[in-house]
Amino acid sequence: MIHFRPIWHIVLGVRALVFPCLILAAAVAPAITRRDDVPDAHYLLAATAHPSVGLFNTGSGTGDAVRTGTLIGDKFVLTAGHNLPPVGSSPTFTVGGQTYNVISWSRHPSYTTQVLQGSDLLVARLGQRVLNVAPSKLHTVPVMAGTEMVLVGSGGSGTGTQGVTLYDQRLRSASNVVDVDPAYANVFLCDFDAPNDPSKNSLSSIGSAAEPTTREGTSAAGDSGGPALVSINGEWRIVGVISAIFQFDGSLAGSYSDGTLFSRTQPALSFIRDRAWETGRVDGIVTLEDLTIVPTGRMLTVQLLVPGTETLLETVTVPLAADGGYSFVTSRRGATDLRFSVAGYLRKRATNANITNNGPSGLNASLTAGDVNNDNEIGPADFSALSAAFGTFDGDAGYVQAADLNRDGEIGPLDFAILAGNFGEFGD
Repeated sequence: MIHFRPIWHIVLGVRALVFPCLILAAAVAPAITRRDDVPDAHYLLAATAHPSVGLFNTGSGTGDAVRTGTLIGDKFVLTAGHNLPPVGSSPTFTVGGQTYNVISWSRHPSYTTQVLQGSDLLVARLGQRVLNVAPSKLHTVPVMAGTEMVLVGSGGSGTGTQGVTLYDQRLRSASNVVDVDPAYANVFLCDFDAPNDPSKNSLSSIGSAAEPTTREGTSAAGDSGGPALVSINGEWRIVGVISAIFQFDGSLAGSYSDGTLFSRTQPALSFIRDRAWETGRVDGIVTLEDLTIVPTGRMLTVQLLVPGTETLLETVTVPLAADGGYSFVTSRRGATDLRFSVAGYLRKRATNANITNNGPSGLNASLTAGDVNNDNEIGPADFSALSAAFGTFDGDAGYVQAADLNRDGEIGPLDFAILAGNFGEFGD
């Protein structure tokens, strides 16, 4: 039987699996241990490809309070259900170099300490938007056995031979392969294969391959709630959340032959999406054409109008996030036109958007650069305004941000080229 070790130091009930030689036992929240023959630097570097993963502090005040979570919206974090913050605590989430207060959270309604049920999920809401990190997306189809994935975690680390030897709360990313026990539909697993030692292939009874990946690793003490991700057309998608670890031989935690159990996210999509929402929220992505840097902090103005008219109902101004994302909450309901504007760009109007308690979500717009003087057309006056600021840099007295069309901090030939390419266009 398997010893499963989820994070909070309580031994869970033993459940029979297809591989009966294992024992499930409880352990501290998982973190990443690595192959002996691959430097730790490779795992640290790999984690930088997943900036949406951060430290979820339950606020318990105990030594294992810091876990892992993943940003799945500008205000929302996905983590493990057993990371539930204690009553009266002040949990936080640190991502992108900033720490945010967690103001509310919701655990899966079917949550149980029996982790094989696959409901070990929790969605937390932050007190303010995260602007400098793009959220991760959820995969919408079940991940299959044999799929290569990565897992990301913070906290304890070590090697397959020594187990966990280091606790530094640094994010690491390992690769592994999805293993599936058909008796448990809402979870999947992976084991920690050792180079040139097939005896460490602990999940061979359910078809697991013995050959380790080039950056093989598994979870150990220090990081529950971290994501399992797969690459879909070059984009990383979340397929699971680290829920428990298992040991076969009772040896050092995180050593070769140990493994990780993940709660699948695909069966819980409705729960996750419903909780990653605010009543009356409108959100989407605004693409600023010809921009050469991320639009973080560029101010977006949204006018809410009576459909087909210029009758203004409400004006909202919000900063754009790293991916161009925006969101706001409104009390307006029903059919509404929304007009988007950013300094230096033509305005765009979305017509007859139906605002309800539950949307719209994904209301996107693409804005054309070149409207330096903000008259909603690109013409001679814009050339004049750009010419007046030509040769200035951000911080100079004559610098005009609206004329810095590619936002590279300099008003020069590239900005003229953009304006010339869009000359004669009008906004909505």
